[in-house]
Amino acid sequence: MEETEWRQRSRELWLKEGDNNTKFVHKVASQRRRSNHIGAIRVDGSPVVDPHIIEQTFVDYFTRAFRKPRHWQPEWRDEDLGRVPDHLWPSLEAPFSLRK
Repeated sequence: MEETEWRQRSRELWLKEGDNNTKFVHKVASQRRRSNHIGAIRVDGSPVVDPHIIEQTFVDYFTRAFRKPRHWQPEWRDEDLGRVPDHLWPSLEAPFSLRK
């Protein structure tokens, strides 16, 4: 009974006075937000302060940086492959095994 009473009193005190770390946590979060803020950048030598243009500039840059190249596969043409000489044909049809 006494333990329950003390638990309830401690909760009342916390509700009345609040968490002592709240002010500290909010200050840290606010400082982090200020230090992570990008207010202006230079694009082709000109300063840009409009947040929408800054955002689009970053999106465009990283989209280009991490896009897969379009021509990553080798291009093959039939005339490049040539013909297998007649004396090698039997080796193409010979049985094989996978050795470990």
